[in-house]
Amino acid sequence: MKLYHRLARPTALFLLACLLGSCSAIGPFGGARRFGSFLDVRFGDSLFRVQMLHPGGNIETSPYGADAYTLKDVDAQGVHYEFATFEFSSAHGMQLVFARFSPESADTVFKRLSDNLGAPSTGGEPADSSPDTIDAAWGTSDETMVRFVGPRRYLIIVGPYGKSLEPDIKLRSEAES
Repeated sequence: MKLYHRLARPTALFLLACLLGSCSAIGPFGGARRFGSFLDVRFGDSLFRVQMLHPGGNIETSPYGADAYTLKDVDAQGVHYEFATFEFSSAHGMQLVFARFSPESADTVFKRLSDNLGAPSTGGEPADSSPDTIDAAWGTSDETMVRFVGPRRYLIIVGPYGKSLEPDIKLRSEAES
């Protein structure tokens, strides 16, 4: 048997296995739904890296006691954020974003979330509503939770290891009231 024939079958099986393996990683809308970073800060980044990336921020302690870093008056890709706070878990780095966008940025924020993540998992967009009345959430393939709270103008993102930081969402919301 020629070398070509001996290699053809294992190579074909390997390629088939690769193809099937990659298909299982594709999300329900033809692509993986992921949210890996916000303002160039990736989930898992250290407080030090965020300080180097955005040196104009302030180190804080969150209401629940986690390390936090807040930026004020940030403009990025046509969106103005009045503030963006990153919270850090001791074991997994940055895992929570709590940001407030300006009223004129609501349409852009909601559209980008919908374009990138698809239809919301909960809430959504009634045909006759504007983004400032919508409360919607998306779950992603890596277990990140993204929430758009139009009436309060909040964008909240909880990373895959951010469950322990979730009490801060309520505490921060109450403090903003």
